[in-house]
Amino acid sequence: MIAPDFYLIVETSWFTYTYLVKIWLERFAKYPSFKGLVIIEKDQSETLHQARKTFHQTYLGCQQIDDDLEKQLQSLYSATGVCNTEKAMIRLFGIPPYLIPDCPQTVFFSEVNSESAKQWLNEVCQSGSPPYFFLGMGQILKPWWIEKSQSQIINPHSAVLPDARGIYSIENIAATQDINKFKKSVGITVHYIDAGVDTGAIIQTKRLLDPFVFNSIWELKGYLYNQGFRLLADVTQDIISYPELMPIGVVHNPALRGPNFKQKDFTAAKQQQAEVGYLAMKAQVNPASAS
Repeated sequence: MIAPDFYLIVETSWFTYTYLVKIWLERFAKYPSFKGLVIIEKDQSETLHQARKTFHQTYLGCQQIDDDLEKQLQSLYSATGVCNTEKAMIRLFGIPPYLIPDCPQTVFFSEVNSESAKQWLNEVCQSGSPPYFFLGMGQILKPWWIEKSQSQIINPHSAVLPDARGIYSIENIAATQDINKFKKSVGITVHYIDAGVDTGAIIQTKRLLDPFVFNSIWELKGYLYNQGFRLLADVTQDIISYPELMPIGVVHNPALRGPNFKQKDFTAAKQQQAEVGYLAMKAQVNPASAS
């Protein structure tokens, strides 16, 4: 059988997803069934993308963040700013290359749920077997995405589902200082997208054995993002390597679902509680780390 076509849909206004694009293009750029990147960003100017590429080339591999570097990052990714998790990713993994201008098969949309995106989706799903769509973004998809793709949309989540749903999930749990619940929730999941929030069938999930080896909650979250991107690539590899097989996923019991954490509820006070809560739990589990 021929490998199914597939796309990566990525929100490039988030610095986080430059790590995903790097992993993705290193793995799949030469595969005929990889049909390209779908870029979601309001500013689609070539000037911005070339400025990002120059910045990433200049600081490639850099793991130190000074004021000048941070200012440049903030200007290049001004739509979202550069958050604590992204700074932690730089310290852990260094600045990645910016490869989007090097990918010839690239489609741009200002909004993922726009009418132009819907028309494009209709076109690429016209055949009897629609492509797979893999996600690197934080927006909720409209139901027509699921309908037209025949539910072949797959997403990475930086926590264990169904225990920790929504955005800032492990941070919110860290704020409670419930060690058992926190340890149960820390990991990565790759799952299908459905009409709910992080409720789709689970393809793979992995729990981190020791979540307290990091210096902060943000280093932990940065590590989980990167591992989640790699697991997404692994799942993709299986799908295109064994086209006669389709991952079904496990639909979890709704009674086991954790709360759906929302961005609007993650206030500055909650963020501080997460930072303090993580270090407090770490000190309890490993008293030597507090000295």
